[in-house]
Amino acid sequence: MGKPRLTLPWSRLLLQALGLALVWAAGPGILRADGVFPLALPGLALWAHVTRRAPSGYERRAWITDWLAVALLVGAEMAWVVYVAPPMLPVVALGLSAPLLVAGCALRRIANPAHAWSLPLALALPLAWVGAEALQHLLPQPFGVSWLDLGHPWIVAPVLAGSARVWGVWGLSWCAAALAGLALDLFERRARLAPALALGLAPLGLGVLASLATRPAPTEPGPRLLLVQPGIPQEVKNEGTDGLLILRTSLQHTAEGLKAGREAGRSAPDLVCWGETMFPVFVLADGLIERFEQGLALPETAFPLTLEQYRETRLWERVIIDGSLYGKPLPPELQSLSSLELPQRTSFLCGAEVLFEEDGRVRRGNGVVLWNGADGLKQPFALKQRLVPGAETFYGLERYEVVRAGVRYFAPYLPDLRPGAHTQVLELAREGGRPVRFSASVCFDNAFVEPYAAATADEHAAGRGLDFHLVVTNEAWYRGGYELDQMLCFSRLAALASARALVRASNDGISVAFDAAGRELARLRSRGRDREVAGHLEVTVPVPVDPAGAGLTPYVRTRHGWPWLALIALAGAWVLARVRNRGPGRE
Repeated sequence: MGKPRLTLPWSRLLLQALGLALVWAAGPGILRADGVFPLALPGLALWAHVTRRAPSGYERRAWITDWLAVALLVGAEMAWVVYVAPPMLPVVALGLSAPLLVAGCALRRIANPAHAWSLPLALALPLAWVGAEALQHLLPQPFGVSWLDLGHPWIVAPVLAGSARVWGVWGLSWCAAALAGLALDLFERRARLAPALALGLAPLGLGVLASLATRPAPTEPGPRLLLVQPGIPQEVKNEGTDGLLILRTSLQHTAEGLKAGREAGRSAPDLVCWGETMFPVFVLADGLIERFEQGLALPETAFPLTLEQYRETRLWERVIIDGSLYGKPLPPELQSLSSLELPQRTSFLCGAEVLFEEDGRVRRGNGVVLWNGADGLKQPFALKQRLVPGAETFYGLERYEVVRAGVRYFAPYLPDLRPGAHTQVLELAREGGRPVRFSASVCFDNAFVEPYAAATADEHAAGRGLDFHLVVTNEAWYRGGYELDQMLCFSRLAALASARALVRASNDGISVAFDAAGRELARLRSRGRDREVAGHLEVTVPVPVDPAGAGLTPYVRTRHGWPWLALIALAGAWVLARVRNRGPGRE
């Protein structure tokens, strides 16, 4: 007789998927805008209960169901990929879930009930899950792109939120996994009660203490920002041919915001903010036209332009800025663009596609541009650091025409953007107040804490201090979905971890402001809706009284060590389990 065929245990996969479905449902925007974070506990406990036991005869292939289950979780969390490039979703789900396989393998090593020695699940589960999340973060893009971590929904827990100033999302993930492991220890009654209770509840207690023991620096009212949300559908932006419609719509809502401020007796805002790539033409670096005239090769773009067209592009920039925003006269045919008449003290900031020279060639970036109110001159570009894999970058594969043709089918651009090397800090002058310095970032950057922590640390090291963070974003891709609530969760975490206010200026998503303690200050709403709406929001941003002396949160100081600490702890437990269970009949 031949060897019996080994079949996939579908019941195991079903239970694993059910547990992780509860973890997914606990996240922001699924059942409730802020999430239902306790729901992750039974889900993770069920996943661990099933995963740490491999069916008899299937031990060496248990990773298959592990992978499929976590791929379903990652696919659900990153379902927004279908709006960008639908065929990429299975690739993203399978590829980005691979690091999470470490969690299941680790559980079977350090908490297997069939082994002579195993750790209580109140310790083993956070070691395994947080260690896998750490691996996912440490791997370079595109292999290590992470979206939601287990601890992200817990950022709204009042007694725990402030602990992000100490341990970021890592400690929150640990608290959640430890509580789920404790519940499983109590259910299975395998671990001794006292150690299990201590290991499961101690992280929660430490989190509460960390939250109470740390506070943001004292703040004072800072600049007033007018956030303009035109609500342009992604289909219109994808066409890339009607920049005047985008411009007119943005100007209309800007004018309405200024009028509302005047009627309320307020002076003009310090800064008008538009969202990601809302500037209707390329913004060229200073001197780039002259370099073209000297022989620098024109860039390759989805819609190639001639040198004369680039000259016209530069002229349009000056028309939009100097004419429509600062009251200078325009030709009669352009009078519809010159209705704002902002005072010279008001500056203007907008997301734009920018062109600049680097290493002898012209590069394109997704950037943020600030034009000073006093002179209309723009400051250095702030470039998006985290490019969306498969959409804004193909890591060199965009050189092949078959890849370019596939991208052009979904969007009118080439996936060859140049990322920023660091978070650019811009300076805003204010009439009657000190200048304020803020970090500028774009869309996908918002899913990571590092751009904001790094900017805060760098400005502190330079002796200047940072006042707040500003995110310009589009988010019309998400079409009003739960991804918008996930982005707000990321924003709140960045504000808490860096202890600086954070402001989001969106095209069609959610425009909102958080203070340095992660509390919501204001949110743009229209007829009860906060997404897929058009309008304006004026907000006064709280800034540190003494930014140079505000100091850094413990998390900003130690942020690079947390993922390595999680991985080292998991590796140590793995080796210990192997040593303790070595020998005939011990495993």
